Parts: sequence; C-alpha cells; structure tokens
Amino acid sequence: MKGNSEEIKLDDDSLAFLIAEVAAMVESQQSLSKAMIHLDDPLLGRLGRAVRSIRSELDQGKPIFEAFGVLSGRHDLAVKAALAMMVQMRSSVPLYALVDLIREKTSHRRQLRIAAVEPMINSMVAAVIFFLILPWMVVSLSSIGLISMGEGVGESGIVNLVLGEAFYAVISIVAVCLALLAMVFGFLGKVSRDGLIDHDYGVFCDWIALQLMNPSSNGQVHDQLSGSSRVDIATGLEQAADIVGSNFSQQWRQVADQIRMGSVSLEDLRIPAGCPAPLKECVWKLVSGDFMPDRVTMDLVSLSRLYRNAAAKKQNRYLKSVPRFLSWFLMILLIMTLLRLILMPLVESLRGMVA
Repeated sequence: MKGNSEEIKLDDDSLAFLIAEVAAMVESQQSLSKAMIHLDDPLLGRLGRAVRSIRSELDQGKPIFEAFGVLSGRHDLAVKAALAMMVQMRSSVPLYALVDLIREKTSHRRQLRIAAVEPMINSMVAAVIFFLILPWMVVSLSSIGLISMGEGVGESGIVNLVLGEAFYAVISIVAVCLALLAMVFGFLGKVSRDGLIDHDYGVFCDWIALQLMNPSSNGQVHDQLSGSSRVDIATGLEQAADIVGSNFSQQWRQVADQIRMGSVSLEDLRIPAGCPAPLKECVWKLVSGDFMPDRVTMDLVSLSRLYRNAAAKKQNRYLKSVPRFLSWFLMILLIMTLLRLILMPLVESLRGMVA
C-alpha cells in the first residue's frame, strides 16, 4: 500500500516527461507544489491526476520521494531512489539520468516489437498462400488437365471441397500467425533479457559513480570513504540497485546489510553470484576505504561503458539476425512449395512419355 492516495500508473513517456519537468523546477529552485500547478489540468488525463495527487502529498508536508509514491508501475523503485539521491546530492542530475534511462528502455522495447513485424508479415503471407491460394491453384491446374486428382473427382468436386474447407483454412492461418508471433516474441524476449544482464551491470556502475561524484562541487568526488560513512556506502549501493530493478535490488540488499554490519572481505560481503570480477573489486575498494574514490569512480565509469557496449552489440546482433533468419526460412519454404507445384505437372508428363 502507498498510503490512502489513489495509485496512478503512468506510461513511460508521461513519467519521463513529469520527471524532466520536476528536474527543471528543482534547478530553478521553485516550490514544487506551486510550480506543478500548470500540470494540474484535467485535460492532461492521467498525468494531470497524478500531478494533483503529488501536489496534495507535498502540501501535507511529505518528502518528495514519498509524494511520488502515488505513482505505480515498473519504475517505482527507480523513481523513489532517484528522488532520494536528488535530495542527498542537492542536484537534479539523478533525475535527468533517470529520464535518459527510462527513454532508453522504452526505445529498446519498441525495437523489440518492430523486429517482430517483418517475420509476422512474411508468416501471414505464407499462411495465406499455403491455405488459400495453393488449393485454388490446384483447382486451376486440375481444370486444364495438368494435374490428375483421381477418378470420380471433377472440377466441381474440388471447388466444393476447397470452399467447404475455407473456414478451417482461415482458422489455420490465424493459428499459424499466433504461434509464430508467440515464438518470435518469446525468443527475442529471452535474447533481450540475456543481453540486459550486461546492461543492468552497466547501469549499476553508472549510478554508483554518479553518487560518488558531487555535481554541486564542480565535479569533485567526496572525501575518502571511512568507517563512519559505511551506512552511506550501503545506502548508495541499495539506491543504485533500485534504479536497475526489483530483482537486482533484492540481490544487492544483502550486500548492503553486510556492509552495515561491518563486513569488509569479499567473502563476507556476499556479492551475488554472476557479478563480474571487476565490479566486485570496485565494491570492495569502496568498502575497504583503501583507495581514493576518484580512482574507483573512473573504474566504474569505464566498466559502465564496457558493459553497455557489450549489451548493445549483443542485442543489435540478435534483433537483426533472428527476424532475418525467420523470414528467410519462410520464404525458402514457400518458394520450394511453389516450385514443386509448378514442376509436378512437367514431371508427370515426362513420366507418361517414358512409360
């Protein structure tokens, strides 16, 4: 539950727009409740209702990250974490970074849907040809005597048979298209999730580095981490994990708990299995306090670029190759079927001549 306020779910584009507006208001040092009044408009629909609820929460004296709790959706944790960072850092940089991340994920989902369009169109064409056009081609070839359909089966019988099976042909077309659609989205979705693992680690590195940097201090990093700042390190890791997503957050929450309890060694930190070794080393450097934060920050930025580039290459490769392979397969199958139908009368004629 998020209090007694109505929970409102915004689409990603509306959420990104709202957060960008809030970031601009923060930069101009305006009162959010008053500055957001121009968005409190019934004509804006769900966005207007969301702004109205947020303003109501702010007027009650609630912190901004609690006021935004009226929103529900896939980015709940990320929004709350970014707003908390904004308050801690006294900067709008986390909000703009979150807007970029939301738009990046939205763009990827659109690319995934677009990638499935080509094989779907090809599958529909192939299904129509197989179940509707080919039977009528057989009727035409049979009517001019190029194909023998057996004794007692005339042209009218073939036509009646095709018309009688037309309903089942349409059902078959729909079934084939739906099955292929499920297969395409399932496979592309799995490939996408595999590629997003690297992307998630890149985002995680980005947001840890963002918290180490202090944009309000001309880009200078915070003082070297010591035992008194262990709670800040744990909170920073939790917030960076919240930005990535709920599953990622659950995995790293135990690491934050271990840091608060005073763990220092890699074994005691219980970093999730599968975490890349360079990222483990960066986390250990932060916790141990044996390295200057500026060096760790540069390492995290470099790792982020590495993981993001690896994810982008993997996703682009599969998003292009999988639809292309499916399209080629359907077209080759269709061409072979048509060639067989065209050449079959010729083969029968040659057999008759030989006989």
